[in-house]
Amino acid sequence: MPPSAAQPHQNAIDFEQVLDERHRAIHRGIYAAFRRSADAANIIQGVRTFRSGRPHVRIVMHSSAKNGGAFIPCEGRLEAMAATSFDIDPDVRRYRGQPFEIDTRSGSSYVPDFVVEHLDGTMTVVDIKPIGRLLNPAVTERMRSVRRDLRRARLRHTLITEVALEKQPARQIRECLRRGCRVELDPLDRNRLRSHLGNERLTVRDARMRALALGLDAYAIEKLALLGDLTFPITTTWSEFAQLEVTHEPDQTAAAGWGSVRDVRITL
Repeated sequence: MPPSAAQPHQNAIDFEQVLDERHRAIHRGIYAAFRRSADAANIIQGVRTFRSGRPHVRIVMHSSAKNGGAFIPCEGRLEAMAATSFDIDPDVRRYRGQPFEIDTRSGSSYVPDFVVEHLDGTMTVVDIKPIGRLLNPAVTERMRSVRRDLRRARLRHTLITEVALEKQPARQIRECLRRGCRVELDPLDRNRLRSHLGNERLTVRDARMRALALGLDAYAIEKLALLGDLTFPITTTWSEFAQLEVTHEPDQTAAAGWGSVRDVRITL
């Protein structure tokens, strides 16, 4: 069993004395979501099964590095953009789409878009909403009610709109860095590559050539960035001519307008 697999279940036990049955049901739902395995098509379905071909709905099958390469069904491009951010976020262990369903106090049912497990074992429930929908008072009140309920269940809730997801150049950088998710880089190769890149600034193309000279994957540079070992300009797009610098201290920022992967992810 993965080291964190029992975390939601453990949380439910810890809160046994302070949560009512509805809130314990949420934790059981999260536990079940992370126990759910991929089907024969390598898709990890949520409590609502998504298939291609639904009228007026675009289902994006997002290949997720944080979920063993399985596909996470996303209802539309905004959810897929959020999943990309989760995959590159160094503080996210894994996540699930459409993870659980509960009845709200108003009598309707609620299914969040995602639940995210962080490296420290805590959970964040995530909803993706077009900003236009939040102009509807009924929708905003529903989200407030959901957030209050989740807070009582000792769970964080984050609402993300296209304003954050589509902001450039962060969106483009996330898409480029995602190419590093598939790269395996053991600690020895990671240190070799860091040393080979040296202390001076160099372009992505030059860094890639040095990775290839060591016999490493061409996208080992993106992997190094995902590991937090590189800083880069966050106000311009990622390209072969973008500059990089190896970090020497945690969360080092080289200069104004520079940052790391944590500066381009969607903050949860």
